[in-house]
Amino acid sequence: MQTFEYSIISKFFYRYINIIITIFLLLFTIVSLYVSFQKWYFIFLVIFNLVVIVLLNRSYFYSYKTLPFKITSDEEKIICSKFFMSKKEVVIFYKDINSISGGIFSGMPMRAVYLTDSKGNLISFYSHVGKFNELLKTILRNVTDEVYNLQLEKLKKISSLN
Repeated sequence: MQTFEYSIISKFFYRYINIIITIFLLLFTIVSLYVSFQKWYFIFLVIFNLVVIVLLNRSYFYSYKTLPFKITSDEEKIICSKFFMSKKEVVIFYKDINSISGGIFSGMPMRAVYLTDSKGNLISFYSHVGKFNELLKTILRNVTDEVYNLQLEKLKKISSLN
């Protein structure tokens, strides 16, 4: 059984950085709102900041639900735990995985890799998780042949584009 966890810096980044950015954006929005009473065109900056805050927090709330900070795998299943502010534990059996997307499978290696199983469970993990290549190798080695072949086709398409 192998355990994969994020480093302390990565955990901090994925858990709390949006709070810090949101606070700075809110302060900037308040200042822009104050200035907009004197120069009306600063209202566009206020609107822009609010849109950025909403989009940023929406993506982080989505990742809070799907990003486990501890992944344990064996030859049969993946156990995901330590979600942000949650004690839930998600168990995904390799035979139930019906979709692997994102990350290197979409040609964008810095984005999250998403695993979906037939029960509707969705988890994500980034390349910053410890021993990322080993985790991907374990997943691809144990999924069904259909899913494995689909991922190979995706990777071939991506490599032919480069």
